[in-house]
Amino acid sequence: MPELSRHMQDEPEVKAPKALTDDLSALFGADASVPPAVDVAVLAAARQAIARRGRARIAFRWAAAVAAAAAALLLAIQFPPSREATAPKASRPSAAAAEALVLAREDINGDGRVDILDAFALARSIEAQRKLRGEWDVNGDGVVDKWDVQAIAAAAVSLKKGT
Repeated sequence: MPELSRHMQDEPEVKAPKALTDDLSALFGADASVPPAVDVAVLAAARQAIARRGRARIAFRWAAAVAAAAAALLLAIQFPPSREATAPKASRPSAAAAEALVLAREDINGDGRVDILDAFALARSIEAQRKLRGEWDVNGDGVVDKWDVQAIAAAAVSLKKGT
């Protein structure tokens, strides 16, 4: 912008004839204010347009949700779960019973869940050379050591936990 003003300063000023400037002043010199009624009408029309867009957006979201639900229903009808996959096996313990066994073994502090505090409690017990229980051998190598602490920590941050 400074270059433009500098360029204009170098140009000679052009004067228009007096008759032309008088005619242009008569045409464009009048007050161009907008009446308040026009302002109110434009504002009302803009609000209506915005409201229509909002309603259309909500309708589109509902339509997308209904379409997704219909697709999920069609997939469930087309590919139902097999009876073999849903029936419990009599020879194997249930998933909840197996998880309870793992929970009991990895839940060092006995608060009912496996979290990083269990790994911390075992690490402190090992470091303090306290009497260690045999069931704390989580990885099954016959020794309660730092590898069991790492196994509990991995179980605590695992995304496959059901709890």
